[in-house]
Amino acid sequence: MICLGLVATHLQMTLTPMLREDRSSLERHLDGTAERPFCYRVLTPFAGLAVGALIPHALGDRICAPTRGWRACDFMPKRADLRAPYLGIALIELLSVIAYAVVLGRGYRRLFDASEAAEWAVAAGSLLVLSVVIHFVPCGHFYDFPVLALSAGMLGALLFQRLPAYLLLFAVACWTKETAILFTFAYCAIYIGRLPRSRFWLYLTAQLAIYASAQIALRLWYRNNPGSAVEVWYAEQLPWLARKAVLKIVFLGGLVFAISFNWSRKPLELRRALFMIAPHLVLFVYGARPGEARALYDTFPVLMLFLFRNSVEISNLLLPKAGPLAEG
Repeated sequence: MICLGLVATHLQMTLTPMLREDRSSLERHLDGTAERPFCYRVLTPFAGLAVGALIPHALGDRICAPTRGWRACDFMPKRADLRAPYLGIALIELLSVIAYAVVLGRGYRRLFDASEAAEWAVAAGSLLVLSVVIHFVPCGHFYDFPVLALSAGMLGALLFQRLPAYLLLFAVACWTKETAILFTFAYCAIYIGRLPRSRFWLYLTAQLAIYASAQIALRLWYRNNPGSAVEVWYAEQLPWLARKAVLKIVFLGGLVFAISFNWSRKPLELRRALFMIAPHLVLFVYGARPGEARALYDTFPVLMLFLFRNSVEISNLLLPKAGPLAEG
């Protein structure tokens, strides 16, 4: 698991051109001059700075200094004073991606009463899928893995009725990326009509208050930074979607089939949680770069649970008891 996490982290740090874009570089984040909306995503860069401060200077230089022929640290900056924060970010990425995989695997086991082998197979499979996505669509930011980890945690808390834990994770996620609000849609879809009205509105109001407080504070603090509150890419996104339209329609149809297979047999909470993908797709078309798969990371955990479970059910039809996922 750690090896797969290292592979994913290495790919994320070395194949992430956005980390090298001046407007959204780590240096810009740390000195407060990153362009909007990137500057609003403050938690990960400052956590990386805090972790980097704990690394002894000599050790940081020895680990991080670029060496000829070795790609492991070629994402490190030339400035020695920035190498420790970059290493801190890499460590946070590693811990986050492992947390994402472990939480996803455990959630799969509890939802479908699966075996321990199935739990670890899902965890490993989620890292392999993520590594493939990063390799073929090398477009990302250093806060992507924390978004995945927090999304998996929030989804698990919603599915298993751990609402205080969900609210805590939601508060952290609001300082990681503004798309945390998508989970409020999942909360409403899962719990409307299932909680006492007063309790439902209490948690909904708390989420809106937490989100509004974080966003107002961030937007006021960074109001003079260049850029815009929201990136707008639909003028480029729509022509991209129209190119090779047949291939994209076939892919989308296959994905819909893979998610909806045996729909009625899936837990009701999981089916309702998928509602959050509707507003997310609108955001994807409006504000994501053409083909920017990482813009969908907030909904990756719920999609992965459907895809892994349906891969088991389809394989059971073709090859009964075909592997560890099929157990339980």
